[in-house]
Amino acid sequence: MTTALSGRLMAQITRIGSYIASNQCADGAIPWQLGQVLDPWDHVEAAMGLSVAGLYDQAEAAYHWLARHQCRDGSWWATFQPGESMDRPAAEHRELHFVAYVATGAWHHFLITGNRGFLEVMWPVVDRALGWVVQHQSAMGVMPWAVTQQGAVYDAALLTANASVARSLQCGLALAARLGIGRPAWKMALERLRWAMRHPGLFDANKRHFAMDWFYPILAGLYTPQQAAQRLLSRWHVYVVEGMGCRCLSHRSWITVAESAELAMALCGAGKRAAALQLMHWLEAYQAADGGYWMGYEVSHGCLWPEEKPTWTAAVVLLAYDALHGLTPAGTLFTNELSIEKQYGSGAAEPPQCPQRAHRRQGLE
Repeated sequence: MTTALSGRLMAQITRIGSYIASNQCADGAIPWQLGQVLDPWDHVEAAMGLSVAGLYDQAEAAYHWLARHQCRDGSWWATFQPGESMDRPAAEHRELHFVAYVATGAWHHFLITGNRGFLEVMWPVVDRALGWVVQHQSAMGVMPWAVTQQGAVYDAALLTANASVARSLQCGLALAARLGIGRPAWKMALERLRWAMRHPGLFDANKRHFAMDWFYPILAGLYTPQQAAQRLLSRWHVYVVEGMGCRCLSHRSWITVAESAELAMALCGAGKRAAALQLMHWLEAYQAADGGYWMGYEVSHGCLWPEEKPTWTAAVVLLAYDALHGLTPAGTLFTNELSIEKQYGSGAAEPPQCPQRAHRRQGLE
């Protein structure tokens, strides 16, 4: 990378980070935009963007907000109302991948800062969160989408959400190991979850037209670079609009910046850096003057839609730049090779065994 390009890139990182920080509330909460709702997954994603941008105090304030708002059982409500009522849930359910993601964020921040004190403060939060998630894993190894206020478990299992949980379990285990703490139940849960993700029939078929189901297993480390490249090539023509970006859904002409940036990270994991650079270049057209990024572009109508600039969209652009350019020690967090075949063997016909758990279930409407 040339000095001029480095300077331009770092100025870009600063602009995007400043945009995220400008939407952060005084108590550390990071809503989608000021005045909008907050959800725990996107809140963590935004905090990760702050870490990449070097805004460590603001990132840690976001994690401390999570610690203060964690339920006694270790979970978080799916969404929170903005402003003074931020501590009142806007949705009466908890989503497992939302809850688990704090482990990814905490490990990401530690990789960048080396702040062991932060890791020690966040450990009880991560421990409770992943403990809650693991206890809801099904007999077949999948993680259900959500749990109701009454404790009923939704039957639906989403591949994208399970991939996110898998990466969070990896980060949680790394965090525990750094602190010298053993969590064998998490390791077993991860092994069983990886087995499940190799069996697509276990997941909701209605979501398969989402681009995330295509590339999120790559971000979870499910494939070798060669396998990842083959997976991306197999459906590239379905999701990618040349010169514009990645569709959110296969049957719509809606380009979304977040999915496009995440695809760029998956391309890095597949060893396709040139394609990732090209994709990120296309996304520059969607950046606003204040440094944020518009959520998406509707090709069929030739317009930005919706006219929103989410903090999490800006954050994933930062994560993609980090994956491409190695801006921080966390740049390889979503691109390193962690294949099932190397770590767990490839011939298992049945999910790894663990104690059976009975759940009250509720159909997903």
